Amino acid sequence: MRLVLTVALTGGIGSGKSSAARILEDCGAGVLSLDDIARSVLEPGREAVAEVAGLWPGVVRDGTVDRRALADVVFADPVALERLNGIVHPPTWREARRRLAGLEAAGCEAAVVELALLAGSGREDAFHGNVVVEAPFGLRIDRLERHRGMSREAAAARMASQRDPLPLADLVVNNGGSPAELQRRVRDAWRDWLRPYASNLLRGERTRGDDRRPSRHELGRAVARLNYWGVGARRRGDGIVAPAPVDRKAVLRAGFVPAAEGPAAFVSANPACRIELSTVRDGAMG
Repeated sequence: MRLVLTVALTGGIGSGKSSAARILEDCGAGVLSLDDIARSVLEPGREAVAEVAGLWPGVVRDGTVDRRALADVVFADPVALERLNGIVHPPTWREARRRLAGLEAAGCEAAVVELALLAGSGREDAFHGNVVVEAPFGLRIDRLERHRGMSREAAAARMASQRDPLPLADLVVNNGGSPAELQRRVRDAWRDWLRPYASNLLRGERTRGDDRRPSRHELGRAVARLNYWGVGARRRGDGIVAPAPVDRKAVLRAGFVPAAEGPAAFVSANPACRIELSTVRDGAMG
């Protein structure tokens, strides 16, 4: 089994993740905008529109959702936002999975899912990697004022409603400088991290990457991915153990490939560091 690398690209509003997505698309990645898919779910005639009208009649006129009015309602009320997510997220993720399958079938080298709300989505650990675009608070406010016509108060409220994605990051791209600097950083990330990662997954062996020891954060992210896919892993020293036998498809979906050498059964395809996964009898997991 071979898998296309699937990466989440996220960041708070005004961070510049959409700009980063366009650069990755130019590099050759297949890019899906979850926000665009979610917007299509609220197009006239869709089932979700009737559900929204039932909860907030004032934001739907002649079968069309007034998106600005809806945003004013939900971003000022966490309960309302949770209700809207419950309506929009399921069909959005179904469509995203369908499109990802299409990219994989087409032989895409790497698939990037651009989304605003990774933290709290329930899919924080579903991707081979999470790329977070960050920028200083004040700069993000300025961008939202200048490019989206938002007031500083509205921009700050929108930012406050979003959970911090940095604890979920496998790679952080700083967008506190010029567009040229962002271009360079994203292209460097494509060359040095995404393409080698994708190559290792497609080959089914780790032929490219750094052999340095992983940090606690890197180990934690790897364990979280394995557990998301049902492997039942835990840290042990600088590596990871899981009860044998393991589901090899699940291990691959978590970003691990068979180890070519050493006692470990698998090794992370992530080129940033070497993370080994050993399988043990269930009684030896302690």
